[in-house]
Formats: sequence, C-alpha cells, structure tokens
Amino acid sequence: MDETNYSGALIFWIYILAAFFFSYMVIQSIISIRPGKDERQKTKGSDSGFIWLFGALAGLSFTTLSYNMLTVLAHSYQAWSLSHGMAANISPAQIWHWSTTSTLFRDFAEAIVFDSIRYFWAQSALLATLWLCMYMGTEGSHRQIPHLWAFFGLSQILPISFAQNLFYVALLRQPSGRKSAVIPQNFLLAVVGIYCGCLLVAAQAAQTARGAWLTTTIMVARLFLLSPLFIVEVFNSPGPNIPGRPSGQRVDGRQALRIVTAAAMICTTIQLHVLGQRKANYTDLFNGLFSHPAVTTLGCDLVLTVVGYGFWTLRTSLAPQDRMKTS
Repeated sequence: MDETNYSGALIFWIYILAAFFFSYMVIQSIISIRPGKDERQKTKGSDSGFIWLFGALAGLSFTTLSYNMLTVLAHSYQAWSLSHGMAANISPAQIWHWSTTSTLFRDFAEAIVFDSIRYFWAQSALLATLWLCMYMGTEGSHRQIPHLWAFFGLSQILPISFAQNLFYVALLRQPSGRKSAVIPQNFLLAVVGIYCGCLLVAAQAAQTARGAWLTTTIMVARLFLLSPLFIVEVFNSPGPNIPGRPSGQRVDGRQALRIVTAAAMICTTIQLHVLGQRKANYTDLFNGLFSHPAVTTLGCDLVLTVVGYGFWTLRTSLAPQDRMKTS
C-alpha cells in the first residue's frame, strides 16, 4: 500500500506557485527601478542592446527550464503509473494521487548522483549557483537592488540562470552603488565550507546506498545559498576602512568570490579525479548530460549560466567604471 505524504504534495504545489510568485516579484523589481540621468543615457546607448540580450537569455532560460522540468515531471509520472499498473492518463484525481504518493524530490536527487558523470554536471551547476548567489548578495546590496530577496527566492525555486540574467538586467538599470558591502570572513568560510562539504557528501551517494538522507543533504546545501542575503553587511561609508571592526575580519565582494572560486576548483578537481579513475572521456560526459532529464535540467542550466556570465564579462569590459565595487 502506498504511503500517503500530504506534506510532500503540499510542498510540491507550493513550489510551483512560488516559482510564479518570485518571477513576478523579480520582474516588478526591475520595472520599479528608476534609472538616473547617467543610467538613462547608457540605456539609450550600448546598454540597451545588453538589456535586450540578457532579457532574451532569461526568456531562453525560462523556456529551457520549463521544458526540462516538465520532462522530469512526466518521467516521474510515467514511472509511477507503470509501478502502479495504471495507464499514464492525465486526470486531476490521478495527478493528485501521484503527488501524494510519489517520491519526486528523492528520485531527482538520486538521479543526479547515480554515477560520477551525472554528478559532475550537477556539482558544477551547484557550484556555479553558489558563486552567483554570492555575487548577487554582495553586488545587489552594494547597488541597493530592490526586492533582492526575490532574486534569491527565484534561485531557490528554479536553476540559477533565469535569476542570473534578470539580475544583470537590474544592474544595468540601477544607478551605481554608493554603499559599501562586505562579508564577515569567518561567516563566509563557514558557509562555503558547509556548502562544499554537503556536495562532497552527496557525491559519495554515487558509490554507496542512497536514501532519504540524500535529499536532506542537498536541501541543506540549497538553504545555505540564501546566506549571502543575510551575512552581507552594508555601510554608508565608502572604501575599505569602515569603522567599528578591524579590516582583517571581513572581505569585500571580489575577495569573497575568490574564496568561492578556490573552493569550487577544489571540489571540481576532486570530481575530475574520480572521473579519471573511471577513465571517462568527453563522449561519456556529453552522453551523461542527456542520460536523465534531471541531469539535463542542471546541465543545460550550467551552459546558459556560462553564456550569460560570458556576455556580462564582455559588457563590464566595455564599461570598466561599472565593474564590481563592493567596498
């Protein structure tokens, strides 16, 4: 007899509603920004093209994510129907029964750690998410992006590339920041250490028994993605010499991203070593990307994330005065 899980079903349906809510709030946040005179001039110039570009990338990201996530749901629904000896008919009653008895979230987690190749894509996407959340936390606080919490909420509900490209649009519309944003160094090291530790623990699930603890581990890691929203300190005074605390106890945005990058490189090196032991090649990696819709979701998001970051790097190289200035 199936174990009915109404709380899990409630979380699933709230998850879908939250995706629309946070999307709406992020778009409202961008619309609410009133660019200053300098920003209006830039918007009419070269930045207008980049705003359209990042808007198009956000649209592509949302379309791609929607397709891949629907594929994940369809895959889960078909597998559940087969296991219950039912035809995969679409009816409200059967969908509700599936949502209250399926193990969708655990199946998703187990799929991405099924082997080291799948987990390479998943881990890379999750590390990129940490980097971008740290960037949104520091630069968003520095630039005083309205409703910054909505961008973080969206990054929790959907893979990061959608929120990332919308955040770039917000930065292009928002006047240059006049505040200083820093992070307590010990908090930063703890967040990065725990997050990467969760990813390394989850990676072991590819070699050991999998179970409900895997979902918990990944959920804990994702909750730590919210931390930049709370640990960033904002001061009115510009420059690194902020009164009230010795400078060695905190880091600015650039330094924080360097720490995250170093941790990501360590985790990636470990995973590449595992792939080397398996003698995996580029063909294996490419095939692994499409081996399961859950992996495809994260892998395609990673590609879109890299593309978006590449264009943002190009834009900042054309406007060096707007490069990250978090202190």
